[in-house]
Amino acid sequence: MSFAHRSRRAWHGRGVPGTVTGGAARHATRLRPIRLIGEPGGLGPYPVTGERRPADRRLMPRRARIAVSIGIAVTLAAFVIAGRAPKMVAAPALPSRAIDGSGVSLASLRGHPVLVNFFASWCLPCQQEAPALARFASSPAGQGHLVGVDTGDTSVKDANQFVARYGWGFSVLDDANSTTANAYGVGGLPTTYVVDADGRIVQKLLGPQTEASLTAALRAA
Repeated sequence: MSFAHRSRRAWHGRGVPGTVTGGAARHATRLRPIRLIGEPGGLGPYPVTGERRPADRRLMPRRARIAVSIGIAVTLAAFVIAGRAPKMVAAPALPSRAIDGSGVSLASLRGHPVLVNFFASWCLPCQQEAPALARFASSPAGQGHLVGVDTGDTSVKDANQFVARYGWGFSVLDDANSTTANAYGVGGLPTTYVVDADGRIVQKLLGPQTEASLTAALRAA
C-alpha cells in the first residue's frame, strides 16, 4: 500500500483519531482523551497514550498500579525516541520540480540548517499547521530555512490553492507520487525533518508544529 493510500486512510472513517463507532460508542465515556504530539489541542496521527480508567482505583493493587505507571512511562519514552531521527543520516534528495515551476535542491541549501515539511492539501492537521509555517517562514529566524514538499496530491491546482490560501512564501516541491516521502520514511502528515548544515537529518517532528517549536528545532540543528 502506498504512502498516499495509508495517509488518506488514516484520516477517514474508522481510521480518524477520536472516532468511536459501533459498540465502542456505548463505553466512550469510560475512556480518557488521547493526547497528541504537536500543537496543544491539535489533531495529528501520533497518539501518546490513552488508557482505560479503572472503575475504582481502590480495587487495583498497589503493585498493579506501579506496573501500569511503568508501562505508560516506557510507552511515552518510545514515542519520544521515535520522533527523533538518528544522527549523521544523509537526507534523501528532494523533488526536482516545484508546484510553481521553480526548483530547489538540498545541495543549494548546504551551509545552513533547513526544515523540510511534508504536507498535503487534503490533510486537516496540515491545514491547522499552515499559518504557523507562514509566520515562521517570514520571521527573521525562518527566512530561507523552510522547504515544503506537497505529497500525495494528485492535482497541482489543489496544492497551489492551498499555498495561496495560507500565504506561503517559501519553496514548495511536488511529490505527487510520494516517492520522496517514502524515501524519508514519512508515516503520517504533517511531518517535518530538521536537516543540518551538512545535509544530515538530525530530528524528525511529528504532527502539527508551532512557530516556537520550529524555531527551537532550527536553533538546535
